[in-house]
Amino acid sequence: MDARQGCWRLLRASTEQVQITLANHLAAVWALKPEPFWEKQHVECVKSRQDCKIQYMSLSKLHKFVDLDQLPEELGGQLPYQHKQWVKNRLRMETFGKRSQMILANLSEVRGQLERGCELQKSDGGFRMIDWMVSLGTLYRNCLANVRKVEQNGRKLYKQLETDEESGFRLARTDGSVTEYTTQCQRLVQEALAGIRGRVGEAEQLYAELQCGIQHAREIRRLEAGVEAVTGWVLGPGADLLRQLILRGIGQDPDSVLVLQQELEHLELKCRDTYAKYAEVRHRLGFLFRSRCILPSDIKPRRSFMDSVCRTFAGLLERRRRVLITSYKFHRLLAEFHVKLADALRAVQSSEVGEDPTKAEGAMNMLDEFQQSIDGLCGEVESEAQRLLDLLVLPPRDAVGRELQGYDHRRERQHVQFFLRRVQDGQGRLQHAWSMERLRLRRIIEISTCERDSQQALAWLGDLCNVMKTSRGRVGCNQSEVQVLKQQQSKFQETARGAYEYGMGLLMAALVLRRSASLSPDRNRQLAAMLGSVWNRLLAAIREQMTRLRVAGLFYRDIAQHEADLNDLVNSENQTKWAKENGTGGESLAPEAEQVFRTLGRTVRLGRLLQRKILEPLLPGEGY
Repeated sequence: MDARQGCWRLLRASTEQVQITLANHLAAVWALKPEPFWEKQHVECVKSRQDCKIQYMSLSKLHKFVDLDQLPEELGGQLPYQHKQWVKNRLRMETFGKRSQMILANLSEVRGQLERGCELQKSDGGFRMIDWMVSLGTLYRNCLANVRKVEQNGRKLYKQLETDEESGFRLARTDGSVTEYTTQCQRLVQEALAGIRGRVGEAEQLYAELQCGIQHAREIRRLEAGVEAVTGWVLGPGADLLRQLILRGIGQDPDSVLVLQQELEHLELKCRDTYAKYAEVRHRLGFLFRSRCILPSDIKPRRSFMDSVCRTFAGLLERRRRVLITSYKFHRLLAEFHVKLADALRAVQSSEVGEDPTKAEGAMNMLDEFQQSIDGLCGEVESEAQRLLDLLVLPPRDAVGRELQGYDHRRERQHVQFFLRRVQDGQGRLQHAWSMERLRLRRIIEISTCERDSQQALAWLGDLCNVMKTSRGRVGCNQSEVQVLKQQQSKFQETARGAYEYGMGLLMAALVLRRSASLSPDRNRQLAAMLGSVWNRLLAAIREQMTRLRVAGLFYRDIAQHEADLNDLVNSENQTKWAKENGTGGESLAPEAEQVFRTLGRTVRLGRLLQRKILEPLLPGEGY
């Protein structure tokens, strides 16, 4: 004990404290005295123990008892030892021990709280205690911060113990070994740090599990909030907006329907965020259900209710969209039908074709095209109207599927049925106008056809006249030829009569059609007059030719008879002469010569008349 500085009371207190602290471990006590003071007097500072008496000596005497390499430099030795540093390290060691014990107790407490939180989060009620679990995590983090400080101090202390050579823990040994005390202190620090790390590892594992539980609970709370937000928006603002759109009806014209469609698109844009939230919540819940996590007992019914509400709301929006699309098509086709109906009626009323069959056929084709277009358009209008009425049969409903009180689609159905009747009436009116106009045009075409065919009959009669003029003037050279020509002439007359009757029949039919169509009969009368004139000429020629053939037949018959009579007269005269020469008489059977010559004169005159007639033309006015 270095008592060279300070009073004797301090030395006495220090000696008592050493004896109390070391007790049986104390072997000897040496006290260094200041040499000038202790040489003058000798004072017993404390009562010496029988087994351990304090010896007072000076520094010079101490060097005789202790080697210099065992004494520190302040005592004149060579040992690198600093007592103040040793005390400082010792205080650090004791402080570290106390704080490590305190930290271990705190870690044990926090570990117990974490275990309770981990058990709590596995129950249904744990999802409702997320705030307590968050505060438990805050407690753990605070404790962990203190642990980090203690561990940092422990590592610094261990490093100090390992590298300190002047504080008394490490002696200046040649082999570099340390004292048992230093090794024990290092082992205590290591054990304390290992115990803290072990407790921290367990706490970290529990905290990680608790954090997973907190994240899971937060996820559940967020999903519950998402379910509530989606359901609340659909049943609240979304249902109100949809109700307002339904109350607006289906529109009165295409422009009003487009306005309603724009409002529906605006509502769908407002629903976009809700749909995205719904898809996210449903996907996340489906993942949690598939992973078999612990979930609140009411999450499945709430998800089912959300699905039902969103599905119903989306179905109502889709139904509303179909209603508006069908309404727009119906009103657009209705407007197009009225435009085409007006054009068709105007075309029927302004149809001016006169008696031109080409224009009449063009007008007929145009009417047929109009009819096909109008009929097809009317069919589309009726189809869209029926589809719209089918959509309006069911009463409007809200997002939960309940019927809207005090409102139905009766007014919209009446509106559609009214316009559908107007379309049918307009189609009937147009059909009547078309039938009348088509009948008139068909009469014009038939009149033209009949008169054209009658002109063909007139041309046939003209051809027959030419044939009569060029090759029908022969009367034959004998009676047999006359008979053949008479038969041919009869057939020719029948052919000409058939052509005439065919043309006159067509003209009579055309005249009837003209009177029914209120057309002028002048052209028909002109054709009838021309046909009658040509027929009369041809009939006169035919009759003249028949007369010539009859005369030729009589002529050739009389000529043959005259030839026979003359031969009889010659034979009779020869017989008479022979009888006279032979002296026999007989009655003559020959005709009388006067009668024969008298009829022969008539026949000659008839032949000359026939010869003059043959030289005359058969058709009047055709020249010689």
